[in-house]
Amino acid sequence: MKKDKSKKFAILAGLFFFIPALTALPSIISMNIITGSDLTNELMLKGLIVLAVDSLISLALSIALFIRKKNASFVVITSLWLVFYIARCIVLVSGFSVNIFLNVFSLVVIVWLFMTNCLPKFKGYISTTKGLWFVPYVLNVLMSFFDLIENVTDYLKFGLTNEIVMTVITIGFGGAISSLSYLFMGLWLYKSYKNEINNNDFIVEQPTYITAPELVEVKEETTE
Repeated sequence: MKKDKSKKFAILAGLFFFIPALTALPSIISMNIITGSDLTNELMLKGLIVLAVDSLISLALSIALFIRKKNASFVVITSLWLVFYIARCIVLVSGFSVNIFLNVFSLVVIVWLFMTNCLPKFKGYISTTKGLWFVPYVLNVLMSFFDLIENVTDYLKFGLTNEIVMTVITIGFGGAISSLSYLFMGLWLYKSYKNEINNNDFIVEQPTYITAPELVEVKEETTE
């Protein structure tokens, strides 16, 4: 039996989810205090609530990844993440964008991956991990790219060329960190799935068929 080395990817994924979530909320609050923004403003308050919930979901996911036990907690956390994101878009976003579609699709894939890897009822579909483990990572890279293009275009439109370099650095660095969390999470699911197959830990129950023995008609030879 080969040693399971897949758990290191779960730890790395947990770290990349944990660090940004831990620092996001205090950073935003302190920045608004420094700039003199009104934290009781309705729009600001909604933004802080959204950020707080996002941070809590990321922290819960990172803790589950640190524990590295494939159970229903992953399905619960990611399902809540998907529902919250859709509700947030309905309430706070006035229009539709490519990034919203990509993010919803990414979260749906993540929920499906955890369902097939963590719930016995869906183990029959675990082979889809081979073709889907990298999809959230690729989609998050695309989202970062589209976000960068949109911001650079807006700055060029208003003649704010000095802000472009900082935007490229900020979105590029943030997108890289975010995407790595999805990459390592997908690698953990894929490598652990391969280990289960190689070690015969995963056995798909096949239906049992009972066949009746063939009835062979034996004719006695008659001799004249």
